[in-house]
Amino acid sequence: MVFIKHLILFVKQYSMQLQRKWLSLPLILLFPILLIAMGTLIIATFFSPQEKEPIRVGLVDLDQSKETKMVVQLIESASQLGSYLDIESMDALESNEQLTQNTLSASIVFPENFVQNLYEGDKVKIHVLGNPQQPTNSQLIKSLIDSVTRHITASQANILTINYYARELGMPKDERDTLLFEQFKEFVFYAMGKDSVVSEETIINQTTSSPVLYFSMASWFITLTVWTFSLFNLLYQEGSVLLRQRMKLYGVTQIQQVIARIIVTIGTVMILFSLSLFFIHYFLKLDLVVNDYIRISGIIFLYILIALKLLALIELLIRSAKFRILLQIMFITFSLFFSGAIIPTIYFPIQFQAVIEGIYAKHAFYWLQEIVLNDRISVVWQPLLLTLIVSTCMLIAASIWKERVS
Repeated sequence: MVFIKHLILFVKQYSMQLQRKWLSLPLILLFPILLIAMGTLIIATFFSPQEKEPIRVGLVDLDQSKETKMVVQLIESASQLGSYLDIESMDALESNEQLTQNTLSASIVFPENFVQNLYEGDKVKIHVLGNPQQPTNSQLIKSLIDSVTRHITASQANILTINYYARELGMPKDERDTLLFEQFKEFVFYAMGKDSVVSEETIINQTTSSPVLYFSMASWFITLTVWTFSLFNLLYQEGSVLLRQRMKLYGVTQIQQVIARIIVTIGTVMILFSLSLFFIHYFLKLDLVVNDYIRISGIIFLYILIALKLLALIELLIRSAKFRILLQIMFITFSLFFSGAIIPTIYFPIQFQAVIEGIYAKHAFYWLQEIVLNDRISVVWQPLLLTLIVSTCMLIAASIWKERVS
């Protein structure tokens, strides 16, 4: 009961302290908006879509059967790939040389005995040789070819069934081969002619496909983070050692003051969040329903709360004011960088993307994008809630330790 009483007292004190700074508060809130807007404009210009040359892909046919030659011709002339891919038939040696010289993004290879394995029921696989200097383009080609392979594998059961019954009926081998070739053609035309290849695997770069929405959400996300950091430190008061000792005699602990600052900060930021969300909805004309706004509010609330607890943890552990501010700024900067709000994570190395997947800021901004840009109707809350629990436990443990040693 005494804990709650002290907590309410500090909440009122910090609220009054915030009210007394009403003259400087607008400057503190508006300055990040102007600074972030200029930075976002520069980054958006850098990442804005430009006319690019198509992705060059080599096509190597080691089987040299009539079936694979037909598939090679179809892939080379496939209109559904349009201007995005430039597919050129070549031999294996030329393909390897161009991959080494970085003039090819990837090379598609039909292995030897491809058709024979298809007709005999053995596993078939179209190989893709990627260019390590162009990992994103190589991954795109691999995804497309994996779709083609799945279609061909699915057709293998039909081809084997037709081959079995044709052999049982005593059909001559030449006629049987012709029948199998016709069946193979039908399936290839189906796979290549109904946009099945491209529609199954879609890689979207939101930075270039929805630049206005993406960079608006990124700027908003960064602004809320800067507001959180600024307001939390604005309420900080460095008391004398004598004052802290006297407060301790009355049962006042540092954790009570920290929690009160967190409550006042998150309350203020959520009010600013609501106002800014209204303007974003009005100017960007977001097509969202009430449940979407509830999910967005939940994501932002958890994100801000986790950030505040980690900022408070740094404050409890570091005595030096200058060093504490430096670490907090570094923490906020790295959180925003890893979230993808400053540089989209699609431009990070693939191995690095897997490493930062569990970071709370990355998770928060990812689901913010999914709701606003991709119309997702569900959110995976477990990573944010788990991070909140862990940060709470760390903050409590640090406060208990600090009370004992001080």
